[in-house]
Amino acid sequence: MKSWLQWKRIGVLASAVALVALVVALVPGAQASSGFESCANKTIKIDLEGNKFPVTAKAISVQGTTCAAAYEFIKLTYSGEKISSTGYPQNYKCKSAEFKVPEGYIPTLCTKPGKKIKYGGQGG
Repeated sequence: MKSWLQWKRIGVLASAVALVALVVALVPGAQASSGFESCANKTIKIDLEGNKFPVTAKAISVQGTTCAAAYEFIKLTYSGEKISSTGYPQNYKCKSAEFKVPEGYIPTLCTKPGKKIKYGGQGG
């Protein structure tokens, strides 16, 4: 039973990553970087059936919100928790963007009225 639950959780995580990859592939866009405040890179540990897997977001910047709020959003995104009708946590809408991120990271811009979070998500 535990093995089945672990595979199910891994499947959910893989589906979330695939969804983000699909959004990145289908929605090209660009965002100017003016007005953004930089935040430190964040490593989030996702707990799947007692095993913690580290996932890192880099090149995090915010506009109209705090770095702490961005970290919470990124944590919820990676863990697949509290997903709203938009497909992302906290009613944000996300799309691919064009800004500099380290190789192997997907540049993502998430917005909702008055707030913007952009980060390089692990995976590309």
